[in-house]
Amino acid sequence: MKKFQKTRKDLEEIDIPLSTNSYKAISHKTLIDLTLESADKTGLKLIKESYDSIYNGEIATGYYDFNFGGDPSMGLRIAWQNSYNKKISLKFAIGAQVFVCENGCFYGTIGGFKKKHTGEVETFTPNKIQQYFSSAQDIYSLILNHKDQMKNTSITKKTIAEIVGDLYISENLLKETQIAIIKKEIENPSFNYGAPDTVWEMYNHVTHSLKTIHVSDYIDSHLKTHNYFVDKFNLKLI
Repeated sequence: MKKFQKTRKDLEEIDIPLSTNSYKAISHKTLIDLTLESADKTGLKLIKESYDSIYNGEIATGYYDFNFGGDPSMGLRIAWQNSYNKKISLKFAIGAQVFVCENGCFYGTIGGFKKKHTGEVETFTPNKIQQYFSSAQDIYSLILNHKDQMKNTSITKKTIAEIVGDLYISENLLKETQIAIIKKEIENPSFNYGAPDTVWEMYNHVTHSLKTIHVSDYIDSHLKTHNYFVDKFNLKLI
């Protein structure tokens, strides 16, 4: 399904559905406000915010990039995903953006949460978002550490084939479209990641291909992909 770029105002004006005994929606506007307020309290400087949606705004995603961390190749990125149609749970994740290609990295063990749209979502969400912002430095540093470990690990064509097979068959994270993109990137990379023939380059080929996945799978797919590489290559959590 095609996603549509939206402005903050677009999302704020979408009517929120009525609550029931078993369903309590949280508005896109509330998430926008909570994210920006938490960033301000934490002292983060916003560089860019962007939004997209599907189903006439019933599923929306917000992306926020911050001037943070001092690494010339990666910046802090925060994303949330919300729905008014019960198709997905509320998701929130802290990670990083690779500047050269705008690929996203999210680490789920620390940097993501899901919450069903039930009666407590409005009281749970503000506290949880503020907690994650408070841990932004730790999450960002961890992802940078993973990046360095991947850049220092060479990779063979046999291992590349294993990764693609695992992500396609075992993990169900890739479809034929993403596999074709990865194959093309391996043969002729669109970007210079500064570490040819390494796990880091392969990781970015995969996250680059994830730009074409269904918008509702954006956060989950990035979290699962990062966790896969952490487990596959025994990346240290320091």
